[in-house]
Amino acid sequence: MLLYSGPTIGNKRHKLFISFSCNCHCKCQNLFNQERVACVYTGDADLNKTKISSIFGGYWNQVGTIQIPHHGDIKAFNPNELSSGNYFCPISYGSNNSYGHPSTKVISEILSYNSCPISITENPVSIFIEIIK
Repeated sequence: MLLYSGPTIGNKRHKLFISFSCNCHCKCQNLFNQERVACVYTGDADLNKTKISSIFGGYWNQVGTIQIPHHGDIKAFNPNELSSGNYFCPISYGSNNSYGHPSTKVISEILSYNSCPISITENPVSIFIEIIK
């Protein structure tokens, strides 16, 4: 299941407020763009089988946040979805999981597309809040 959360096409009246704890080495502040306020939640989608940028068509230019699917598993990730711009990329996973999620290859690919991986775990200091007003 995929979910778009954001304004309708052409609605420019919204402002974006983001708060998160960043432990990466990218320049996350440079990604902040109040015109790209939407988020796509991917759950356990397989980005090799589903082209989310096509599914959301006219809404895609408003997307600034893409949840990385399946806890950052490399088998469900396609870095080409990041090629159209800089994104915030929250990845939700358990810090002591036995699967090795997120994949270091996924983290590398996100960074190579000038996007920002954001680790979200059960640790209370790992938090990502996005408010659209």
